[in-house]
Amino acid sequence: MSPGSINNIFDITAVIPCFNEEDNIAALVEKVQQAFSTHSINGEIILVNDASLDGTQRQIDIAMQKYNNIRSFGHKKNKGIFKSWITGARNASGRYVVILDADLQYDPDDIPVLYNEIQKNKCDIVQGWRKNYSDTRFRYILSVGFSKLLGVFFKCRLQDIKSGFLICRKEVFMDILSYKLEYMFPQHYLTLSGISKKYKIDQIPVTFRKRLSGNSYITSPFLFSLKAFWELPKAFYEFRVLSRKKGR
Repeated sequence: MSPGSINNIFDITAVIPCFNEEDNIAALVEKVQQAFSTHSINGEIILVNDASLDGTQRQIDIAMQKYNNIRSFGHKKNKGIFKSWITGARNASGRYVVILDADLQYDPDDIPVLYNEIQKNKCDIVQGWRKNYSDTRFRYILSVGFSKLLGVFFKCRLQDIKSGFLICRKEVFMDILSYKLEYMFPQHYLTLSGISKKYKIDQIPVTFRKRLSGNSYITSPFLFSLKAFWELPKAFYEFRVLSRKKGR
């Protein structure tokens, strides 16, 4: 696939953080390219190597040799998924930015679905919600439970607030990435940031599977959820109290 040089304006930039995803990169790239090609989308892929310790960069380099719509940016120290989103978005050439994980839990075939939805409904953000959650029951309960808790805490009725699969215009994405406070797990609050800034958000069901290969960076789902829980008061202050004061 050769959609053009990086100086062109693309329809979509897929921003994909990568941490120790050596075994997933090749399949990931092929599936995203196929989604672009099948639906005649002029797209680019930005792979952000977040200080991987395996052969992730080698696989990224191979993909870049094969396709001229792939670019790579990296961190010398691991900064997490949120900072990787920022790195990718700052360098994106697309009118729209779509984020998804490198482990293929979110299906790249759903990228055109999100893209069509945001064009059709004229909303600001379209987020995929994980209707069929293929993971361990314990992780399912923790993830869905925390998402429901956020919904109650922030009085919003979205199906899956924590989903990391969404699309929006680049300028909207950069805006919702702009937080006032620091968090251990800022990725949890991306949708709440959009809500606090009065963006119209639509959600549609998407495929969610077990990761293709490798291990999740979350070694203890319970401890991860517990730490995230203790950040809720700070998030409430930023995304409810401060946003009201600003009249957004």
